Amino acid sequence: MTVKILINEKNQRLNIPAVTINAKLSRLTLNQHAFSLLLKEHGKESHHVQILWDDADVNKEIFWIKLSNPESPGSRKLDTASKCTRTCNISSLLQVINFNATETTRFEMTYDKQLKAGRVNTGKPLTLEWRAHNDKK
Repeated sequence: MTVKILINEKNQRLNIPAVTINAKLSRLTLNQHAFSLLLKEHGKESHHVQILWDDADVNKEIFWIKLSNPESPGSRKLDTASKCTRTCNISSLLQVINFNATETTRFEMTYDKQLKAGRVNTGKPLTLEWRAHNDKK
């Protein structure tokens, strides 16, 4: 008999800055680590973000999340989904980037010092295999 642990990939906690995209609801969720990273680098509390993308990017897989003021062009309000996460609507972003996933998908977020924003590559979703490989480090 071989006993295995049942793991629901969607509910795995990540100890890295990550975002979750739910295409059905057109929502982006920043996990606690991603929001903390943006706050640390931004230097002050903000409840609004700008979503940036590179029009010259052929693959249209990369976008950035930048904390902003409510008056900033394209500013979107961050909703508090829980005490640790923030979420916002990204329906217009999903129309311009190459995102074809129908399931809720998570991606690592890194910080781009030049743009002063979190960088997300939708071409590299986080999987259990990714986690197993990186947990060994």
